[in-house]
Amino acid sequence: MVATKASTCLWILSALSLCSLCRPCLSQHMPLEPCIPGTADAPSDPDFCIIPVSQFAIDVPPEATALRVDLTATQDLDLFLRHGSPVDVVNGQAVWDYWDFPPSRHEVALIEPPLLRPGTWFIAPGNCHSSTIRYTVRANWWEDGIPSLAVEPAALRFDTTPPGAVDEKSIVISNNGTDELVVCRASIDSDDFEVASPVPFTVGPASTTELRLAFRPQSAGTKRGMLVLDSNDGEAPLTTMRLAGVAREFVPMFRRGDADGVGGLALTDAVFVLNHLFLGQKGPSCDDAADTNDDGALNIADPLALLRFLFTGGPAPAAPGDTCGPDPTEDPLGCSDFASCAEA
Repeated sequence: MVATKASTCLWILSALSLCSLCRPCLSQHMPLEPCIPGTADAPSDPDFCIIPVSQFAIDVPPEATALRVDLTATQDLDLFLRHGSPVDVVNGQAVWDYWDFPPSRHEVALIEPPLLRPGTWFIAPGNCHSSTIRYTVRANWWEDGIPSLAVEPAALRFDTTPPGAVDEKSIVISNNGTDELVVCRASIDSDDFEVASPVPFTVGPASTTELRLAFRPQSAGTKRGMLVLDSNDGEAPLTTMRLAGVAREFVPMFRRGDADGVGGLALTDAVFVLNHLFLGQKGPSCDDAADTNDDGALNIADPLALLRFLFTGGPAPAAPGDTCGPDPTEDPLGCSDFASCAEA
């Protein structure tokens, strides 16, 4: 609604600073990116509407063709905008250029020419309730087109990862709109996940970019989080994606005696170990698999034990034997990789 209105807003709160919780994206009258997310608390009085003196501001360039402001609150707030000067109260009347007042927790102002003019636009909520209201303000301007953000996939599941380790994956951010997309904040509500790419970033019209996300679990268990992208999307300033991952300690699986790791027990496994021990050739990627007798050491006794099993009816290799399984004994040997069991 654009008109002059007699207002019941009779008092101005001069001590409120809306920027203390939201810098650097929000500021009081200074140049801003075309996206200004932030959160602040607005105190209220049971007898008056309160319009804060310290207000949000966004600089709109001459080439802008539209300005959109979203106000989301825990209960109804009025949304005031004014060009060139802060929203004010003079002789008991609010002075503004745009006022959105329908009783709603989400107020939207879309300003286009001829009302839209270049320069600084001040944004202020009006609180006519007795309770403190927590709210979020976002403002975006566009030129000839409107940016439109899309994310693929719709949800992201990470690989099983040991606590303290990290698994990284990429998601694709697309701009299906006709103006530059600005993603000014990416946040996740869980310490087990993090954004690995620099933010903020821009995406041109009809273009894509990748955003790297990391799963770094602090403890074992199933982990979940929510990624929130704050952008200048013309329809949905907030875009969300569900994240999930499982954290558990890595337990290597291998076949005892399968020294070369190709699957099964054969003469080539004994030869592989002998070549490593006496000719200096490449060693096994899983020492536990080459330790046929499970004595915690890799030596000539291991290929001999395997040969006796294969050709003279000697004892079978120690557990887990020729099926994939973990090492049941504690010893200095390890198993960094055993691909044939990982694929099983």
